[in-house]
Amino acid sequence: MLHCKRMALSITLGSMAVVGLLLALGGEVSAQTELSPAPMTSQFDRTAVVSDAWAYLGAQQLPNGGFPFSAPGAADEFTTIKVVLALAADRRPVSFLTSVSGTTPLEYLEAQAYAYTRDVTGTLFPGRVGMLVAAIVASDGDPYAFGVYAPGHGSAGLPINLVQELKATYHPATGAYSTTASPASALNQWWAIIGLAAAQEPLPALATEYLLGLQETDGGWGYGSGSDTDATAYVLQALLASGHVPPTDAQVQAGLDFIRDQQDEQGGWGSWWGPTYYPSADSTASVIQALAAVGYIPATESWAVGPGQHPQAALAAMQAADGSFSDNVLGTAHAIAGLMEAPLPILGAEGMAHRALSWLAGQQGADGGFGGASATSEIIIAFGAAGIDAHTVRSVQDESLVDFLITQVPTYSADGGEVGKLILAAVASGEDPHNFGGYDLVVSLTQHLSPTGQFGTDIQFRHALGMLALVAADEAVPPTTTEWLKDRQTSSGGWAWTAGVAADTDTTAIALQALVAAGEPLTSASIVSAVNFLRTAQNDDAGFCYDPVSTWDTTSNANSTAAAIQALVAAGEDLADWTKGGRTPVEALRRFQKSDGAFIYQWGGWGGPVDSPMATYQAIPALLGQPHPVVPQVPDDGSNYAGVVIDYGNGVYEAACASFTTASITGRELLELTGIPYETTSSAWGDMLTAIREVSATGTFYWSYWYRDPVTATWQSYPVGFDSSTITDGSVDGWHFVDWNVWPSPSPGINLPLGAICGLETFAPVYRGPDPDRTVAAPMRVEWGSSVDVIIPFGSDLNENGNVSLEWREAGATIWAAVDSSDLHRADGYYTATLPLTRLVSYEFQATFDDLDGVQFGSQTAGTAKLPPVTLDSYTIYLPLVVRNS
Repeated sequence: MLHCKRMALSITLGSMAVVGLLLALGGEVSAQTELSPAPMTSQFDRTAVVSDAWAYLGAQQLPNGGFPFSAPGAADEFTTIKVVLALAADRRPVSFLTSVSGTTPLEYLEAQAYAYTRDVTGTLFPGRVGMLVAAIVASDGDPYAFGVYAPGHGSAGLPINLVQELKATYHPATGAYSTTASPASALNQWWAIIGLAAAQEPLPALATEYLLGLQETDGGWGYGSGSDTDATAYVLQALLASGHVPPTDAQVQAGLDFIRDQQDEQGGWGSWWGPTYYPSADSTASVIQALAAVGYIPATESWAVGPGQHPQAALAAMQAADGSFSDNVLGTAHAIAGLMEAPLPILGAEGMAHRALSWLAGQQGADGGFGGASATSEIIIAFGAAGIDAHTVRSVQDESLVDFLITQVPTYSADGGEVGKLILAAVASGEDPHNFGGYDLVVSLTQHLSPTGQFGTDIQFRHALGMLALVAADEAVPPTTTEWLKDRQTSSGGWAWTAGVAADTDTTAIALQALVAAGEPLTSASIVSAVNFLRTAQNDDAGFCYDPVSTWDTTSNANSTAAAIQALVAAGEDLADWTKGGRTPVEALRRFQKSDGAFIYQWGGWGGPVDSPMATYQAIPALLGQPHPVVPQVPDDGSNYAGVVIDYGNGVYEAACASFTTASITGRELLELTGIPYETTSSAWGDMLTAIREVSATGTFYWSYWYRDPVTATWQSYPVGFDSSTITDGSVDGWHFVDWNVWPSPSPGINLPLGAICGLETFAPVYRGPDPDRTVAAPMRVEWGSSVDVIIPFGSDLNENGNVSLEWREAGATIWAAVDSSDLHRADGYYTATLPLTRLVSYEFQATFDDLDGVQFGSQTAGTAKLPPVTLDSYTIYLPLVVRNS
C-alpha cells in the first residue's frame, strides 16, 4: 500500500522569484533588471483630516464660546483650553471658532478664569493655572491680566495675574508647585512648567529635578499608580521646555524607550480596558507632540513599525466619518495638535518675537554689529518694536548695537534713504537723531532733499524711508516730498523699487506707511489704491508674494508678508478681514519661523529653508503689529511716568525713568525715585543742586535745570528750583553741566521724549530650545522587496544640509561596499535606496549621518553619527513537497 506524506521544504531565496529554486541547487541569479531607487512620496498629507476635524469642532461650539466634554450643552474649561491649543497648533486665530453669539473660546475662558483656577476657598490649582496660561499665551492673550477676581476677594474686580499666582505656588525646598488644594504631583509639575515656559519666565532648576525624580523604573511617568503614555509624553515636553534638560538626557531617552515599548502594531498608542486594547487618539496625539519636541519631525518613518504604519497614519486612521476623533471634542482637539506636530508650549506672537530676537542676538558680531549699518539698523528697529533697549544688546566684547551703528554713520550717509534708516534706528533705540553719537542725522537727511521734494536718487523705497525718518524725528514732512511719492504710484495702485519696473509689495508697503505717517488721510485715493494692490498680491495661504504678476514666483515669502502686515496695520485695516483659508496674514507669517526663533524666506522656494537674518528681523515688528516708524512708547499700566535726562558734557549723558501714583511730585522727588545720587547746598533761594553722581559744580561750572516742553518738544529753562517744580505724568526734566561764562546757558545736548526714556527695557534672551536644523537620526529598516529596500529615517534637519552614506556587506565579510550617493534618495524624513542584491545570504547594512548643525542619535550629539549595523536575514519561503512512500 502506498502512503502520501506532505512535508514542508524550506528554500532560502535572495529574490522572491520562483527561479530561486535553482539557487538551492548551487549558484546565484543576476537581477533581470537593475532597479534604481524611485522618488519617495512627499510628507504625510493631513490637510483633509484636519479640515474635517475643524468642521466637527465648529459644529460643537456653544453660544458662550466654550466647548462641551461629555454633557451636551455644558461648556467645559479643560476641553475648551485644549481647543484653544489646537487652534494655535494649526496657526489659526482664536477667532476662527466664534460662536453664534460672537464669543471666542478665549473670551469664555476669561469669564471662567477665577472659578476654574481655584477651589471654593480661593486656593489655587497650579496645574490648571499652568494649562490655562499655556492656552492664553498661544492665542495672543495676556496671562498677566486675564479675567478678574470674584466678589468677596480682596482684589475683587481687578485683573488676575495668573503668572505671578502660579509662581507663588513654588516651594523652593522641594522644587514642587503645589497648594493645599492640589498637592504636589507630576501633573501639577508638568503643567506649571509648560505654563511658565510659555510665558518665557525663567524656571528654577530644582523644579525640573523634582519632575525628573518622579520617573518610574520602567522609564515612564504617571499619575501616581504606575507609568502612563500620556503622562510620559507631557512630562517630556515639559522637561524639554524648561531649558534645563536636553533631548539627549538619559532620562528623556528612557522615557522615549518606554513610549516605544507601548507602541501598537499600527504605529499608534492606546490603552487596555480589561482584556481589550483600544487605540487612542488622545494618547497618539500627545506622543506625537513629545516626539516633535525631541526632534522627530515629521513623526512618520522615524517611528514606523512597518510600511505605512507610523504615528501620523495611525492617528489619521482613527478619524470618524463626522470628522471627530474619539467621538468627542477633547479627542478631536488633541488629534489636531498631534497632526500638526506642535509641541508644548506653543508661543503666541509676542513669544515668537522674543525668541526671534534671542536668535538674532546669538548672531551678533564681536564689534556689536551685524556686518553693516543697514542690517544693524533694522535689527535695532526690531528690538525697539519689542520695547527693548538696543544699548543692552551687547557682544562678547561688550559692544552694543548702537555703539556699532554710530561708527558706521560717516560711511553710511551717501543717500537720503540710508540716512533715513539710521534715523529710524536711532529713534527706535531711544536716541536723539539730532545728536546720535555727535552726528545730527536730521541735518544730514535734509541735505539729500532736492527742491522737487525727492530724497536722494530715484529709489522710491529709500524716498519713503526718508519720509518716515522725518516723522520719527518729530520733523514736518514737506508737501512736495509727499507729492513726489504719490506721483510715482502706478495704475495698479502699487509702487516700484524704481522707475521702469513692475510694482511690488515691499515698496508699496513702505510707501503706504510713509504716506500714513506723513498725515495722508486713510480715505485718500492713494491709500485706498495701495491697499487694493496689496489685496491682489495676497495668496490663498493668507501670505504675500513680492511681485503678484511675476511669471516665475508668486508664492508667499516671510519678508513680503511682514511688510504687508505693517502697511495694513498703518492703514487701519482689520487683519481679520484679510483672512484666507482660516488664517490671517499674521498666522501666515508665523509659519515661516523655526522652533528656535529664526525665520526663513520661503519653504521649498528660493534660497531653500535656511535661517535668514533679514527675514527674521523684518518679521518681528510685523508680529508685534508695529508699523514704521517704531517709536518707543510709555507703558500703559495705570502708573504715572516721568523722565530725567542728564547731560554731563563732552557727549556723556544718561537718562532715567520713574513711576509714581500721586498726581504730582517735585523735581527733587523725581531724582530720588530714579536712584541717581546727587548733592545739594543751602542758599538764600533754597537748596541748590551742586553735584550729580561725581560731577560737582566747581569754579564757574554749575548744573542748569530744564524741562521738555510737551507742545514744542524743546528744552525750556525752569523758572523755579527743583524743590518747587511740579512733575506730572509725562514730564521730562533735564540737567546740564554748563559754564557761567557761556550765556545764554545752552540747553541739554540730548533731547529725548518720555517714550525713549521709559519705553525701553533691558534685553534678556529667552530659551530657544534645540536647533531644528540638526539631524535627529533614527534606526534604519531593511526589507526584502523586488530586491533590497533600505529606509534610513531621520527627524528635523529643516535646513536640509544633512547627508547620509550607506554601506553593505555580506554577513561575516570584512569589507564594506559603499552605496553610490546617487542611489540614495531623500524624502520627507527619510532616505531610501533599492539595492539589487540577489545572493542567498544574509546582509549587513550600516548608515552614517553627517550634518554641520550636529547629529543627534540617542544620548549622543556630534557632527557625525555611525548607526549600529542592521542585519537582513536571507528571505525564506515555504513550498509544499509531496513525498510518496509505501
